Amino acid sequence: MPTAWLEGPLPAEAGGKARGLARLCELGLSVPPGFVLILPAPSEITASALAPHLARLGPGRLAVRSSAVGEDGARASFAGQFETVLGVTGADEVAAAVARCLEAGGGERVKAYARGRGAGADLRLSVVVQELVEARWSGVVFSADPVSGRRDVVVVNATVGLGDRLVDGHADAQVYRVHEGGARVVAPGDGVAAAVPAGDRLPDPLVDEIAAGARRIARALGGPVDCEWAVDAAGRLRWLQARPITTLPDVHWNELDGGPRDPALLWTLSNVGEMLPGAITPLTISVSAWSIDRSIQVFTRASGAQRGEYQDFRYMGVFYNRFFFNVSALYDLTRHVAMNEKEGVELSVTGRLIPGSEGEARPEGSPLRRGLNFARQMAHLARPVAHLNKLSALVAGQREYDAPDSGALHAALGDGRAQLAEAFGCHLLVSAWSGTLYTAMIRVLTENSRVAGPEDHQRATQLLGAIDGIAGAEAVRALDQIGDHLAAAPLVASPFRSAFAAGDIGRAVALLEGAPHPLDAMWARFLGEHGHRCVRESELSERPWREDPRPALTLLATR
Repeated sequence: MPTAWLEGPLPAEAGGKARGLARLCELGLSVPPGFVLILPAPSEITASALAPHLARLGPGRLAVRSSAVGEDGARASFAGQFETVLGVTGADEVAAAVARCLEAGGGERVKAYARGRGAGADLRLSVVVQELVEARWSGVVFSADPVSGRRDVVVVNATVGLGDRLVDGHADAQVYRVHEGGARVVAPGDGVAAAVPAGDRLPDPLVDEIAAGARRIARALGGPVDCEWAVDAAGRLRWLQARPITTLPDVHWNELDGGPRDPALLWTLSNVGEMLPGAITPLTISVSAWSIDRSIQVFTRASGAQRGEYQDFRYMGVFYNRFFFNVSALYDLTRHVAMNEKEGVELSVTGRLIPGSEGEARPEGSPLRRGLNFARQMAHLARPVAHLNKLSALVAGQREYDAPDSGALHAALGDGRAQLAEAFGCHLLVSAWSGTLYTAMIRVLTENSRVAGPEDHQRATQLLGAIDGIAGAEAVRALDQIGDHLAAAPLVASPFRSAFAAGDIGRAVALLEGAPHPLDAMWARFLGEHGHRCVRESELSERPWREDPRPALTLLATR
Protein backbone atom coordinates (compact mmCIF):
# COMPACT_ATOMS: atom_id res chain seq x y z
CA MET A 1 0.00 0.00 0.00
CA PRO A 2 1.81 3.20 -1.18
CA THR A 3 2.05 5.83 1.57
CA ALA A 4 3.52 9.35 1.62
CA TRP A 5 3.90 12.05 4.27
CA LEU A 6 2.31 15.42 3.67
CA GLU A 7 5.56 17.38 3.95
CA GLY A 8 6.97 16.07 0.68
CA PRO A 9 5.89 16.24 -2.97
CA LEU A 10 2.89 14.07 -3.74
CA PRO A 11 1.75 12.37 -6.94
CA ALA A 12 -1.61 13.19 -8.49
CA GLU A 13 -2.98 9.88 -7.15
CA ALA A 14 -2.67 11.27 -3.60
CA GLY A 15 -5.82 13.27 -4.28
CA GLY A 16 -6.80 16.92 -4.14
CA LYS A 17 -7.01 17.25 -0.37
CA ALA A 18 -3.59 15.69 0.27
CA ARG A 19 -1.92 17.72 -2.48
CA GLY A 20 -3.50 20.90 -1.13
CA LEU A 21 -2.09 20.17 2.32
CA ALA A 22 1.34 19.47 0.82
CA ARG A 23 1.18 22.85 -0.96
CA LEU A 24 0.41 24.55 2.35
CA CYS A 25 3.46 22.85 3.87
CA GLU A 26 5.58 24.16 0.98
CA LEU A 27 4.39 27.69 1.80
CA GLY A 28 5.68 27.25 5.36
CA LEU A 29 2.22 27.34 6.92
CA SER A 30 1.45 25.29 10.00
CA VAL A 31 -0.26 22.04 8.95
CA PRO A 32 -0.99 19.18 11.37
CA PRO A 33 1.40 16.27 10.62
CA GLY A 34 -0.01 13.31 8.78
CA PHE A 35 0.30 10.87 5.92
CA VAL A 36 -1.76 9.80 2.93
CA LEU A 37 -2.65 6.27 1.89
CA ILE A 38 -2.48 6.41 -1.90
CA LEU A 39 -5.36 4.57 -3.65
CA PRO A 40 -5.54 1.80 -1.01
CA ALA A 41 -7.52 -1.36 -1.70
CA PRO A 42 -9.95 -2.32 1.07
CA SER A 43 -8.03 -5.58 1.61
CA GLU A 44 -4.85 -3.59 2.37
CA ILE A 45 -6.38 -1.63 5.25
CA THR A 46 -5.32 -3.52 8.36
CA ALA A 47 -4.24 -2.42 11.81
CA SER A 48 -0.82 -4.04 11.37
CA ALA A 49 -0.21 -2.20 8.06
CA LEU A 50 -1.10 1.14 9.65
CA ALA A 51 0.79 0.65 12.92
CA PRO A 52 4.27 1.87 11.77
CA HIS A 53 2.84 5.13 10.38
CA LEU A 54 0.69 5.72 13.46
CA ALA A 55 3.71 5.18 15.69
CA ARG A 56 5.51 7.98 13.86
CA LEU A 57 2.53 10.27 14.44
CA GLY A 58 2.53 9.52 18.15
CA PRO A 59 -0.36 9.36 20.62
CA GLY A 60 -3.44 11.52 20.41
CA ARG A 61 -6.70 11.75 18.55
CA LEU A 62 -6.62 11.68 14.76
CA ALA A 63 -8.64 12.89 11.79
CA VAL A 64 -9.23 10.49 8.85
CA ARG A 65 -10.24 12.30 5.66
CA SER A 66 -11.00 11.26 2.09
CA SER A 67 -8.80 12.65 -0.71
CA ALA A 68 -10.17 11.85 -4.16
CA VAL A 69 -7.96 12.29 -7.22
CA GLY A 70 -10.54 14.61 -8.85
CA GLU A 71 -11.38 16.50 -5.65
CA ASP A 72 -10.68 20.20 -4.97
CA GLY A 73 -10.09 21.07 -8.62
CA ALA A 74 -10.84 24.25 -10.54
CA ARG A 75 -14.05 22.80 -12.05
CA ALA A 76 -15.57 20.93 -9.09
CA SER A 77 -14.63 20.91 -5.41
CA PHE A 78 -16.74 17.97 -4.10
CA ALA A 79 -16.92 19.92 -0.82
CA GLY A 80 -18.81 17.87 1.79
CA GLN A 81 -19.40 14.93 -0.55
CA PHE A 82 -16.74 12.58 0.80
CA GLU A 83 -16.35 11.19 4.31
CA THR A 84 -14.37 12.60 7.26
CA VAL A 85 -14.05 10.84 10.61
CA LEU A 86 -12.78 12.84 13.61
CA GLY A 87 -11.51 11.82 17.05
CA VAL A 88 -10.10 8.43 16.01
CA THR A 89 -7.59 6.65 18.27
CA GLY A 90 -5.68 3.39 17.82
CA ALA A 91 -4.87 1.32 14.75
CA ASP A 92 -8.15 -0.60 14.75
CA GLU A 93 -10.28 2.57 14.79
CA VAL A 94 -8.13 4.16 12.08
CA ALA A 95 -8.52 1.07 9.87
CA ALA A 96 -12.29 1.17 10.37
CA ALA A 97 -12.38 4.90 9.57
CA VAL A 98 -10.34 4.40 6.37
CA ALA A 99 -12.70 1.62 5.28
CA ARG A 100 -15.65 3.91 5.95
CA CYS A 101 -14.10 6.65 3.74
CA LEU A 102 -13.50 4.18 0.92
CA GLU A 103 -17.03 2.88 1.09
CA ALA A 104 -18.56 6.37 1.07
CA GLY A 105 -16.35 7.38 -1.87
CA GLY A 106 -18.09 4.85 -4.07
CA GLY A 107 -21.55 5.86 -2.95
CA GLU A 108 -24.38 7.22 -5.07
CA ARG A 109 -24.17 10.72 -3.51
CA VAL A 110 -20.65 11.27 -4.85
CA LYS A 111 -21.52 9.86 -8.27
CA ALA A 112 -24.63 12.04 -8.52
CA TYR A 113 -22.59 15.16 -7.66
CA ALA A 114 -20.07 14.31 -10.38
CA ARG A 115 -22.82 13.77 -12.95
CA GLY A 116 -24.56 17.01 -11.98
CA ARG A 117 -21.39 19.04 -12.51
CA GLY A 118 -20.54 17.33 -15.77
CA ALA A 119 -17.07 17.18 -14.30
CA GLY A 120 -15.96 13.76 -15.49
CA ALA A 121 -13.87 13.72 -12.32
CA ASP A 122 -11.52 10.95 -11.30
CA LEU A 123 -13.28 9.40 -8.27
CA ARG A 124 -10.44 7.11 -7.23
CA LEU A 125 -9.83 7.62 -3.54
CA SER A 126 -6.83 8.12 -1.31
CA VAL A 127 -7.14 8.74 2.44
CA VAL A 128 -5.37 11.27 4.69
CA VAL A 129 -4.61 10.44 8.32
CA GLN A 130 -3.66 13.50 10.39
CA GLU A 131 -3.19 14.70 13.92
CA LEU A 132 -6.49 16.18 15.11
CA VAL A 133 -6.30 19.80 16.25
CA GLU A 134 -8.10 20.17 19.57
CA ALA A 135 -9.55 23.46 18.45
CA ARG A 136 -10.39 26.49 20.52
CA TRP A 137 -11.87 28.00 17.32
CA SER A 138 -12.19 26.59 13.84
CA GLY A 139 -13.90 27.37 10.59
CA VAL A 140 -13.49 28.22 6.93
CA VAL A 141 -12.12 31.27 5.16
CA PHE A 142 -12.82 32.46 1.62
CA SER A 143 -10.22 34.68 -0.04
CA ALA A 144 -13.10 36.21 -2.04
CA ASP A 145 -16.69 36.80 -0.96
CA PRO A 146 -18.57 33.73 -2.28
CA VAL A 147 -21.90 35.59 -2.25
CA SER A 148 -21.09 38.96 -3.84
CA GLY A 149 -18.05 37.76 -5.77
CA ARG A 150 -15.89 40.60 -4.40
CA ARG A 151 -12.20 39.75 -4.75
CA ASP A 152 -11.07 42.52 -2.37
CA VAL A 153 -12.85 41.09 0.69
CA VAL A 154 -11.86 37.99 2.67
CA VAL A 155 -14.71 36.25 4.53
CA VAL A 156 -13.81 34.40 7.73
CA ASN A 157 -16.43 32.04 9.18
CA ALA A 158 -15.65 30.85 12.70
CA THR A 159 -17.17 28.74 15.46
CA VAL A 160 -16.09 27.66 18.91
CA GLY A 161 -14.51 24.18 19.06
CA LEU A 162 -14.28 21.77 16.15
CA GLY A 163 -15.56 22.98 12.81
CA ASP A 164 -17.55 19.89 11.79
CA ARG A 165 -20.82 21.35 13.12
CA LEU A 166 -20.20 24.56 11.15
CA VAL A 167 -19.41 22.68 7.92
CA ASP A 168 -22.46 20.44 8.43
CA GLY A 169 -24.72 23.48 8.93
CA HIS A 170 -25.56 22.62 12.55
CA ALA A 171 -23.98 25.78 14.01
CA ASP A 172 -24.17 29.46 13.04
CA ALA A 173 -20.94 31.08 12.00
CA GLN A 174 -19.30 34.16 13.37
CA VAL A 175 -18.71 36.10 10.13
CA TYR A 176 -15.86 38.56 9.71
CA ARG A 177 -15.26 40.35 6.41
CA VAL A 178 -11.83 41.90 5.99
CA HIS A 179 -11.06 44.35 3.19
CA GLU A 180 -7.61 44.10 1.59
CA GLY A 181 -6.78 47.42 3.25
CA GLY A 182 -7.43 45.86 6.68
CA ALA A 183 -10.79 47.49 7.43
CA ARG A 184 -13.76 45.42 8.55
CA VAL A 185 -16.69 45.25 6.13
CA VAL A 186 -20.15 44.79 7.64
CA ALA A 187 -22.81 43.00 5.60
CA PRO A 188 -26.35 41.78 6.33
CA GLY A 189 -26.31 38.56 8.36
CA ASP A 190 -22.99 39.27 10.05
CA GLY A 191 -24.60 39.93 13.43
CA VAL A 192 -23.78 36.48 14.87
CA ALA A 193 -20.24 37.59 15.73
CA ALA A 194 -21.54 40.50 17.78
CA ALA A 195 -24.13 38.33 19.55
CA VAL A 196 -21.76 35.67 20.95
CA PRO A 197 -20.15 36.11 24.39
CA ALA A 198 -16.97 38.15 24.29
CA GLY A 199 -14.86 35.19 25.40
CA ASP A 200 -16.10 33.08 22.48
CA ARG A 201 -15.51 35.68 19.78
CA LEU A 202 -12.58 35.10 17.46
CA PRO A 203 -10.00 37.76 18.46
CA ASP A 204 -9.18 40.46 15.92
CA PRO A 205 -5.47 39.50 15.61
CA LEU A 206 -6.50 35.96 14.65
CA VAL A 207 -9.05 37.30 12.14
CA ASP A 208 -6.29 39.34 10.52
CA GLU A 209 -3.85 36.40 10.56
CA ILE A 210 -6.40 34.09 8.92
CA ALA A 211 -7.29 36.70 6.28
CA ALA A 212 -3.62 37.32 5.49
CA GLY A 213 -2.99 33.56 5.23
CA ALA A 214 -5.93 33.12 2.84
CA ARG A 215 -4.62 35.88 0.57
CA ARG A 216 -1.16 34.32 0.61
CA ILE A 217 -2.58 30.92 -0.33
CA ALA A 218 -4.71 32.45 -3.09
CA ARG A 219 -1.64 34.11 -4.60
CA ALA A 220 0.30 30.85 -4.49
CA LEU A 221 -2.53 28.80 -6.01
CA GLY A 222 -3.27 31.44 -8.64
CA GLY A 223 -6.91 32.16 -7.78
CA PRO A 224 -9.54 32.54 -5.03
CA VAL A 225 -9.51 29.76 -2.42
CA ASP A 226 -11.69 28.20 0.25
CA CYS A 227 -9.61 27.04 3.24
CA GLU A 228 -10.35 25.23 6.47
CA TRP A 229 -8.46 26.29 9.59
CA ALA A 230 -8.33 25.73 13.35
CA VAL A 231 -6.75 27.50 16.31
CA ASP A 232 -5.38 25.16 18.99
CA ALA A 233 -5.45 25.69 22.74
CA ALA A 234 -2.10 27.50 22.59
CA GLY A 235 -3.53 30.05 20.14
CA ARG A 236 -1.59 28.71 17.13
CA LEU A 237 -3.29 28.85 13.74
CA ARG A 238 -3.30 25.52 11.87
CA TRP A 239 -4.35 25.02 8.26
CA LEU A 240 -6.48 21.98 7.42
CA GLN A 241 -7.40 22.30 3.74
CA ALA A 242 -7.11 24.58 0.71
CA ARG A 243 -9.11 24.29 -2.50
CA PRO A 244 -10.22 26.61 -5.34
CA ILE A 245 -13.58 28.37 -5.10
CA THR A 246 -15.52 27.03 -8.08
CA THR A 247 -18.71 29.14 -7.82
CA LEU A 248 -17.44 32.71 -8.33
CA PRO A 249 -18.65 34.66 -11.38
CA ASP A 250 -16.06 35.26 -14.11
CA VAL A 251 -17.16 38.90 -14.42
CA HIS A 252 -16.95 40.81 -11.17
CA TRP A 253 -16.51 44.35 -9.92
CA ASN A 254 -12.82 43.87 -9.08
CA GLU A 255 -11.86 42.57 -12.51
CA LEU A 256 -10.08 45.82 -13.40
CA ASP A 257 -8.29 46.15 -10.05
CA GLY A 258 -4.53 46.08 -10.02
CA GLY A 259 -1.63 48.47 -9.65
CA PRO A 260 1.25 49.22 -12.00
CA ARG A 261 3.66 46.33 -12.47
CA ASP A 262 6.79 48.48 -12.36
CA PRO A 263 7.04 50.29 -8.98
CA ALA A 264 9.80 52.55 -10.36
CA LEU A 265 7.41 54.42 -12.69
CA LEU A 266 5.94 57.76 -11.68
CA TRP A 267 2.14 57.95 -11.89
CA THR A 268 -0.15 60.86 -11.12
CA LEU A 269 -3.87 61.60 -10.88
CA SER A 270 -3.20 65.27 -11.65
CA ASN A 271 -4.98 66.67 -14.67
CA VAL A 272 -6.80 63.43 -15.56
CA GLY A 273 -8.08 63.28 -11.98
CA GLU A 274 -9.83 66.57 -12.64
CA MET A 275 -11.14 65.50 -16.05
CA LEU A 276 -12.24 62.02 -14.89
CA PRO A 277 -12.39 62.04 -11.09
CA GLY A 278 -13.22 58.85 -9.24
CA ALA A 279 -13.82 55.42 -10.74
CA ILE A 280 -14.60 55.11 -14.44
CA THR A 281 -16.62 52.46 -16.24
CA PRO A 282 -15.09 49.68 -18.36
CA LEU A 283 -16.61 51.20 -21.52
CA THR A 284 -14.93 54.52 -20.74
CA ILE A 285 -11.63 52.74 -20.17
CA SER A 286 -11.78 50.97 -23.53
CA VAL A 287 -12.97 54.05 -25.45
CA SER A 288 -12.14 57.41 -23.83
CA ALA A 289 -9.04 56.36 -21.87
CA TRP A 290 -7.67 54.37 -24.79
CA SER A 291 -8.33 57.25 -27.20
CA ILE A 292 -6.67 59.83 -24.95
CA ASP A 293 -3.59 57.65 -24.64
CA ARG A 294 -3.51 57.09 -28.40
CA SER A 295 -3.84 60.86 -29.00
CA ILE A 296 -0.75 61.53 -26.90
CA GLN A 297 1.05 59.00 -29.06
CA VAL A 298 -0.11 60.93 -32.14
CA PHE A 299 1.66 63.97 -30.68
CA THR A 300 4.84 62.20 -29.53
CA ARG A 301 5.18 60.34 -32.82
CA ALA A 302 4.73 63.60 -34.74
CA SER A 303 7.55 65.07 -32.62
CA GLY A 304 9.86 62.10 -33.11
CA ALA A 305 9.77 61.30 -29.39
CA GLN A 306 8.21 57.88 -30.00
CA ARG A 307 9.04 55.47 -32.76
CA GLY A 308 7.57 52.18 -33.88
CA GLU A 309 4.02 50.97 -33.53
CA TYR A 310 1.32 52.41 -31.34
CA GLN A 311 1.18 50.79 -27.91
CA ASP A 312 -1.91 50.30 -25.80
CA PHE A 313 -1.77 52.54 -22.72
CA ARG A 314 1.80 53.81 -22.97
CA TYR A 315 1.21 57.24 -21.45
CA MET A 316 -1.86 56.50 -19.37
CA GLY A 317 -2.82 53.71 -17.00
CA VAL A 318 -5.97 52.47 -15.29
CA PHE A 319 -5.60 51.00 -11.81
CA TYR A 320 -8.54 50.18 -9.54
CA ASN A 321 -10.80 51.74 -12.23
CA ARG A 322 -9.03 55.11 -11.93
CA PHE A 323 -7.21 56.99 -14.66
CA PHE A 324 -3.53 57.95 -14.22
CA PHE A 325 -0.81 59.74 -16.21
CA ASN A 326 2.46 57.83 -16.64
CA VAL A 327 4.84 60.72 -15.98
CA SER A 328 7.88 58.51 -16.63
CA ALA A 329 6.68 57.83 -20.18
CA LEU A 330 5.81 61.51 -20.77
CA TYR A 331 9.50 62.28 -20.31
CA ASP A 332 9.88 60.89 -23.85
CA LEU A 333 9.66 64.50 -25.03
CA THR A 334 12.48 65.68 -22.77
CA ARG A 335 14.64 62.71 -23.69
CA HIS A 336 14.31 62.88 -27.46
CA VAL A 337 13.23 66.43 -28.42
CA ALA A 338 15.35 69.55 -27.87
CA MET A 339 13.90 72.53 -25.93
CA ASN A 340 11.46 70.22 -24.07
CA GLU A 341 12.37 70.32 -20.42
CA LYS A 342 11.42 68.24 -17.43
CA GLU A 343 9.92 71.26 -15.68
CA GLY A 344 7.60 72.00 -18.58
CA VAL A 345 6.27 68.44 -18.71
CA GLU A 346 5.68 68.30 -14.95
CA LEU A 347 4.07 71.72 -14.71
CA SER A 348 1.74 71.08 -17.65
CA VAL A 349 0.59 67.78 -16.15
CA THR A 350 0.80 68.17 -12.36
CA GLY A 351 1.12 71.92 -11.86
CA ARG A 352 4.26 71.45 -9.79
CA LEU A 353 7.81 70.14 -9.98
CA ILE A 354 8.51 66.51 -9.05
CA PRO A 355 11.73 66.07 -7.05
CA GLY A 356 14.07 63.15 -7.69
CA SER A 357 13.13 62.53 -11.33
CA GLU A 358 16.13 64.16 -13.00
CA GLY A 359 17.63 60.87 -14.18
CA GLU A 360 14.44 59.79 -15.92
CA ALA A 361 14.25 63.04 -17.90
CA ARG A 362 17.90 63.12 -18.99
CA PRO A 363 18.37 63.75 -22.76
CA GLU A 364 19.11 60.74 -24.97
CA GLY A 365 20.45 60.58 -28.51
CA SER A 366 22.57 63.03 -30.46
CA PRO A 367 21.99 66.81 -30.28
CA LEU A 368 21.38 66.80 -34.03
CA ARG A 369 18.62 64.21 -33.77
CA ARG A 370 17.01 66.06 -30.86
CA GLY A 371 17.20 69.31 -32.80
CA LEU A 372 15.56 67.77 -35.87
CA ASN A 373 12.80 66.38 -33.66
CA PHE A 374 12.22 69.85 -32.22
CA ALA A 375 11.83 71.19 -35.75
CA ARG A 376 9.28 68.44 -36.47
CA GLN A 377 7.40 69.29 -33.30
CA MET A 378 7.23 72.99 -34.11
CA ALA A 379 6.17 72.27 -37.68
CA HIS A 380 3.14 70.37 -36.38
CA LEU A 381 2.36 72.89 -33.64
CA ALA A 382 2.53 75.77 -36.13
CA ARG A 383 -0.46 74.41 -38.09
CA PRO A 384 -3.37 74.81 -35.65
CA VAL A 385 -5.82 75.82 -38.39
CA ALA A 386 -5.07 72.62 -40.33
CA HIS A 387 -5.59 70.54 -37.21
CA LEU A 388 -8.87 72.33 -36.43
CA ASN A 389 -10.07 71.78 -39.99
CA LYS A 390 -9.25 68.09 -39.73
CA LEU A 391 -11.08 67.94 -36.42
CA SER A 392 -14.12 69.59 -37.98
CA ALA A 393 -14.06 67.08 -40.83
CA LEU A 394 -13.94 64.19 -38.36
CA VAL A 395 -16.91 65.60 -36.46
CA ALA A 396 -18.87 66.16 -39.68
CA GLY A 397 -18.18 62.60 -40.81
CA GLN A 398 -19.68 60.99 -37.70
CA ARG A 399 -22.87 59.02 -38.17
CA GLU A 400 -25.06 56.48 -36.41
CA TYR A 401 -24.22 52.88 -37.26
CA ASP A 402 -26.88 50.39 -38.28
CA ALA A 403 -24.81 47.21 -38.45
CA PRO A 404 -26.43 43.94 -39.58
CA ASP A 405 -24.91 41.86 -36.77
CA SER A 406 -22.85 42.15 -33.62
CA GLY A 407 -19.58 41.45 -35.43
CA ALA A 408 -20.12 44.27 -37.88
CA LEU A 409 -21.19 46.59 -35.07
CA HIS A 410 -18.03 45.75 -33.10
CA ALA A 411 -15.90 46.52 -36.15
CA ALA A 412 -17.74 49.82 -36.67
CA LEU A 413 -17.22 50.76 -33.04
CA GLY A 414 -13.52 50.01 -33.45
CA ASP A 415 -13.37 52.38 -36.42
CA GLY A 416 -15.21 55.01 -34.41
CA ARG A 417 -12.78 54.64 -31.53
CA ALA A 418 -9.83 55.15 -33.89
CA GLN A 419 -11.46 58.32 -35.24
CA LEU A 420 -12.03 59.54 -31.68
CA ALA A 421 -8.33 59.03 -30.95
CA GLU A 422 -7.46 60.97 -34.09
CA ALA A 423 -9.78 63.79 -32.98
CA PHE A 424 -8.17 63.87 -29.54
CA GLY A 425 -4.80 64.00 -31.30
CA CYS A 426 -5.85 67.07 -33.32
CA HIS A 427 -7.08 68.69 -30.12
CA LEU A 428 -3.78 67.97 -28.40
CA LEU A 429 -1.70 69.34 -31.27
CA VAL A 430 -3.65 72.60 -31.01
CA SER A 431 -3.77 72.85 -27.22
CA ALA A 432 -0.08 71.92 -26.86
CA TRP A 433 0.66 75.51 -27.89
CA SER A 434 -0.14 76.51 -24.31
CA GLY A 435 2.53 74.19 -22.92
CA THR A 436 5.05 75.47 -25.43
CA LEU A 437 4.05 79.06 -24.68
CA TYR A 438 4.35 78.40 -20.95
CA THR A 439 7.90 77.08 -21.33
CA ALA A 440 8.84 80.04 -23.51
CA MET A 441 7.31 82.46 -21.01
CA ILE A 442 9.27 80.89 -18.15
CA ARG A 443 12.46 81.29 -20.19
CA VAL A 444 11.70 84.97 -20.70
CA LEU A 445 10.85 85.59 -17.04
CA THR A 446 14.04 83.85 -15.86
CA GLU A 447 16.11 85.31 -18.71
CA ASN A 448 17.11 81.69 -19.32
CA SER A 449 19.77 82.08 -16.65
CA ARG A 450 18.26 80.79 -13.43
CA VAL A 451 15.91 78.15 -12.07
CA ALA A 452 12.29 79.31 -12.11
CA GLY A 453 10.79 79.96 -8.70
CA PRO A 454 7.21 79.96 -7.42
CA GLU A 455 6.74 83.63 -8.31
CA ASP A 456 7.78 82.99 -11.93
CA HIS A 457 5.26 80.17 -12.27
CA GLN A 458 2.55 82.28 -10.66
CA ARG A 459 3.15 85.17 -13.07
CA ALA A 460 3.20 82.82 -16.09
CA THR A 461 -0.06 81.20 -14.98
CA GLN A 462 -1.72 84.59 -14.52
CA LEU A 463 -0.63 85.74 -17.97
CA LEU A 464 -1.91 82.57 -19.66
CA GLY A 465 -5.12 82.62 -17.63
CA ALA A 466 -6.04 85.99 -19.09
CA ILE A 467 -6.33 84.54 -22.62
CA ASP A 468 -9.91 84.56 -23.94
CA GLY A 469 -11.60 81.77 -25.87
CA ILE A 470 -10.62 78.81 -23.66
CA ALA A 471 -13.67 76.52 -23.87
CA GLY A 472 -13.41 75.08 -20.36
CA ALA A 473 -13.03 78.50 -18.80
CA GLU A 474 -15.85 79.97 -20.94
CA ALA A 475 -18.37 77.49 -19.51
CA VAL A 476 -17.45 78.50 -15.95
CA ARG A 477 -17.57 82.21 -16.84
CA ALA A 478 -21.00 81.78 -18.43
CA LEU A 479 -22.38 80.14 -15.28
CA ASP A 480 -20.87 82.90 -13.16
CA GLN A 481 -22.57 85.54 -15.27
CA ILE A 482 -25.92 83.72 -15.05
CA GLY A 483 -25.46 83.49 -11.29
CA ASP A 484 -24.76 87.22 -11.04
CA HIS A 485 -27.90 88.12 -13.02
CA LEU A 486 -29.96 85.59 -11.04
CA ALA A 487 -28.86 87.15 -7.75
CA ALA A 488 -29.93 90.53 -9.09
CA ALA A 489 -33.42 89.20 -9.88
CA PRO A 490 -34.89 88.07 -6.51
CA LEU A 491 -38.33 87.50 -8.01
CA VAL A 492 -36.79 84.72 -10.08
CA ALA A 493 -34.02 83.62 -7.70
CA SER A 494 -36.29 82.84 -4.74
CA PRO A 495 -38.76 80.51 -6.52
CA PHE A 496 -35.85 79.02 -8.52
CA ARG A 497 -34.03 78.01 -5.33
CA SER A 498 -37.23 76.70 -3.77
CA ALA A 499 -38.02 74.56 -6.82
CA PHE A 500 -34.46 73.21 -6.92
CA ALA A 501 -34.50 72.41 -3.18
CA ALA A 502 -37.79 70.55 -3.66
CA GLY A 503 -36.25 68.48 -6.48
CA ASP A 504 -38.55 70.01 -9.11
CA ILE A 505 -35.89 70.35 -11.81
CA GLY A 506 -38.45 70.96 -14.56
CA ARG A 507 -39.87 74.02 -12.77
CA ALA A 508 -36.38 75.34 -11.98
CA VAL A 509 -35.47 75.19 -15.69
CA ALA A 510 -38.80 76.74 -16.68
CA LEU A 511 -38.13 79.69 -14.34
CA LEU A 512 -34.79 80.33 -16.04
CA GLU A 513 -36.28 79.98 -19.52
CA GLY A 514 -39.08 82.41 -18.64
CA ALA A 515 -36.90 84.85 -16.72
CA PRO A 516 -36.69 88.51 -17.76
CA HIS A 517 -34.18 89.41 -20.45
CA PRO A 518 -31.18 88.96 -20.56
CA LEU A 519 -31.28 86.07 -18.05
CA ASP A 520 -33.43 83.91 -20.31
CA ALA A 521 -31.12 84.49 -23.29
CA MET A 522 -28.01 83.79 -21.19
CA TRP A 523 -29.38 80.42 -20.08
CA ALA A 524 -30.38 79.50 -23.66
CA ARG A 525 -26.94 80.52 -24.92
CA PHE A 526 -25.24 78.50 -22.19
CA LEU A 527 -27.10 75.33 -23.21
CA GLY A 528 -26.51 76.05 -26.88
CA GLU A 529 -22.76 76.53 -26.50
CA HIS A 530 -21.95 74.27 -23.55
CA GLY A 531 -24.95 71.97 -23.16
CA HIS A 532 -23.03 69.07 -24.73
CA ARG A 533 -20.61 69.18 -21.81
CA CYS A 534 -20.72 67.94 -18.23
CA VAL A 535 -18.38 67.68 -15.26
CA ARG A 536 -17.04 64.21 -16.21
CA GLU A 537 -17.65 64.53 -19.92
CA SER A 538 -15.17 61.81 -20.95
CA GLU A 539 -17.08 59.29 -18.79
CA LEU A 540 -19.50 57.72 -21.24
CA SER A 541 -22.12 56.99 -18.60
CA GLU A 542 -22.49 60.70 -17.73
CA ARG A 543 -25.32 62.73 -19.24
CA PRO A 544 -24.55 66.18 -20.73
CA TRP A 545 -26.02 69.33 -19.21
CA ARG A 546 -28.50 69.60 -22.06
CA GLU A 547 -30.04 66.26 -21.00
CA ASP A 548 -29.49 66.62 -17.26
CA PRO A 549 -28.98 70.24 -16.18
CA ARG A 550 -28.96 69.33 -12.48
CA PRO A 551 -25.17 69.79 -11.92
CA ALA A 552 -25.22 73.22 -13.59
CA LEU A 553 -28.34 74.21 -11.65
CA THR A 554 -26.63 73.15 -8.42
CA LEU A 555 -23.91 75.74 -9.00
CA LEU A 556 -26.56 78.43 -9.53
CA ALA A 557 -28.73 77.40 -6.57
CA THR A 558 -25.86 77.28 -4.08
CA ARG A 559 -24.27 80.64 -4.93
